[in-house]
Amino acid sequence: MLDPILAELRQIREAFSDKHHGDVTAMLAALRASSEASGRKSVTLTPRPYSPPSEQNPSGEVSTKAVVSPSRRHIHSERDIVYEKIAEQPTS
Repeated sequence: MLDPILAELRQIREAFSDKHHGDVTAMLAALRASSEASGRKSVTLTPRPYSPPSEQNPSGEVSTKAVVSPSRRHIHSERDIVYEKIAEQPTS
């Protein structure tokens, strides 16, 4: 059985969608108009520029930065890559 609050929210969402015939653009315009009519302040934050993580870890720990292996098309952490290299070394 669904949570009654979730059931009510889904019912409201379906009614809103039906009112606008499933047109996402119309739903967005209605939501924006409703937001402007409320008179509340809205804040739009500017996106921060992306800066890649630092290569050096000051604490000396192994970085958990993800790396994509082009040959296998898998994402590995640097720790997993080190373990793979150790496993690939011939045993004597």
